[in-house]
Amino acid sequence: MNTYSAVKAFVLMSLLGIALAANASVVSCTAPGTMLLVDYASACQRSLSATQDFLNFTPTTVNQEAFYGYTDWQFLKKDDPAGNGQTGVWSLTNNEWTQYSNIMLIFKDGSGTTLLGFALTPSFTNGNWSSPFTADEFTNLCDEDDCNKIKDVSHISYYARGDIVHVSEPASLLLMLIGVLGLRIARRQIA
Repeated sequence: MNTYSAVKAFVLMSLLGIALAANASVVSCTAPGTMLLVDYASACQRSLSATQDFLNFTPTTVNQEAFYGYTDWQFLKKDDPAGNGQTGVWSLTNNEWTQYSNIMLIFKDGSGTTLLGFALTPSFTNGNWSSPFTADEFTNLCDEDDCNKIKDVSHISYYARGDIVHVSEPASLLLMLIGVLGLRIARRQIA
C-alpha cells in the first residue's frame, strides 16, 4: 500500500467515525418518574432515533448511540419478559459487579418509542421494573385525550463496560499502614 492509499484510507475511516458520532444522539429521560420505574437505576437515557438494539452492527447500536458517553459497551445477555410485558424482574447472574464498573439495562419496545438505557447502581444484582414506555416519556403515545397508555417491553438487553481494578490485600494493608504512619508523624509535628 502506497502512502497516498494509506492517507486516503485514514481520511475515509475518520470521516466514517465522525458520521457515526454525529448520529449518536441520546438524552436524559425527560419524565421525572421514568427512572423510578426500574429499581436501583442511577440514571436514565433514551435514544432520539434508535428503535432496535442491533448486535450485528459494527459498532453495536448502543455503542453507535454512545449511551452515557461510552462506546465500549459489551453485550451480556437478553431477557424476554414473562407475562404481559408491563412488569418484571431484572437480574444479574454471574458476579458481573466483580468484573465491570458499569452495567446498563436497555429496554426496547418498538413502534413509537426508542431505546431506553438505565444505568444500574453498583453492587445491586436484581430488582423490579415497570414498563418505561409511557406517554409521560413519549408524548406521542397520547391518544386524543388518553395519556395513560403504557406499551409493553419487548425485551431487556444487559450491557457492561469498564474493568474493576482490584487491590490485593497485602497492598491495601500496606496503604493503610502508610496512612497510619503519616498520621503519627503529623501528630508529633503538631505537638
